[in-house]
Amino acid sequence: MVKKIKQKIPLIVLIAALGVAAVIIVTMEKNGNKDKQARLVYTTESVMTKINANINNYLRILDIWETLILQDDGKISDFEKASTVLADKLKGIHSIAIAPGDVPKYFFPKDQNDIVLQNLDTDKSFQEAFNTRPNKTNPSLNGPFTGKDNKKYFLMRNPLNDPAKTGRYWGYAGIIISSDAIFDGINLEGMEKHGYKFDLSVIDSTSINIVPFIKSKSQKFCDPQEFTIPILNQYWVLKIDQFMTHQRAYLAVKIIIAILLSVFASLLSSMLMNIRERNKELEKLTYIDELTGLSNSRKYQQTLDCLQKEGSPYGIIYLDLNNFKTVNDTYGHKIGNELLKIIANLLKNCVRDKDKPYRIGGDEFALIINGAQSEETYKAIIKRIENSIERTIIIGSLKITPGISAGYARIFEDGGTSAEIERIAEKSMYAEKKRKKAERKFN
Repeated sequence: MVKKIKQKIPLIVLIAALGVAAVIIVTMEKNGNKDKQARLVYTTESVMTKINANINNYLRILDIWETLILQDDGKISDFEKASTVLADKLKGIHSIAIAPGDVPKYFFPKDQNDIVLQNLDTDKSFQEAFNTRPNKTNPSLNGPFTGKDNKKYFLMRNPLNDPAKTGRYWGYAGIIISSDAIFDGINLEGMEKHGYKFDLSVIDSTSINIVPFIKSKSQKFCDPQEFTIPILNQYWVLKIDQFMTHQRAYLAVKIIIAILLSVFASLLSSMLMNIRERNKELEKLTYIDELTGLSNSRKYQQTLDCLQKEGSPYGIIYLDLNNFKTVNDTYGHKIGNELLKIIANLLKNCVRDKDKPYRIGGDEFALIINGAQSEETYKAIIKRIENSIERTIIIGSLKITPGISAGYARIFEDGGTSAEIERIAEKSMYAEKKRKKAERKFN
């Protein structure tokens, strides 16, 4: 009797191991699906945040014209020179147009007869968008349109008010930008290599049509998620999925290990640890600037959204390095990157622990100052930053003396929304940059 029972023990253990393995498989499938969905959400948020950041960079370029109009008493002077500087600042700008009273009058470059525009001029959807009067309050985006070079382009227009006559609409500034510029910093090929399949379409408010935009080479969706994201006046529809071909083999290996070694407890623990580590890695990739270690533009925007919802008092300081392009051109990007790292560390030491610095662009930084603070406090902070940064910095055998321009704005005192005080702070920064440039030229 005992012998028969002993003979059955291996079978009992095998059945028990199979039962445990079945439980593990079901758990892994559920957690795997949740993990996959979380990855898709994180990936989509990261991609769309970067797209929004790139689009906002171009809107800031268009906002600068309002400052120039104020300086020129409602006129446009040095258009070509200013346009050359703006086109150098951000890549992907194909052409710029300024339209006083909605009539395009100034063009950059002067030769508008290139193959791209020739094709767009015969594109009915482009002409319909171009000839439609733009919104006098909010910026707009139209496209994508296909140029004769078979590349995609967008038309972006931003309303301009006459600064000398409060609230009076002056006209608009418009640019044609390549879709490659909108996806700058987003490694679509890398996403495909990691098993992501995607299909992005655009719903243009002008035509209310769904326009196919960009998609991965492989369209074999398994369990796709669909996201609709507002981009200015458009809606972008992203269909995305991730499927790894070795997924079933991976699960089979886990089954064998579970049956033979009965390590279901350690396997479950290892799985949970991997998930936690993956989430930490995703969080780091999502919120931290890789070069400087500062919080990035996505974390900056998230913080502003939270403060806006809470109704808490705060302010923004915008910072921009002067002549940073010269440093890169003269000494190379490696030295430029080292300089950015040093400046990031200096910024950390110039503010309180609860006031965080962020890197929001190439050589652009922002600080969120918590609490209600006086103008004198903001000026003192900026002065402290200038004293810390505007000194000789030694990188290897080089001695570099960087300069910065800064501007600030406070919620409630200077504007009612984060978007308003962001624009005010940035305009203040550019005004300070121009003042310092004039001061250097005079001296």
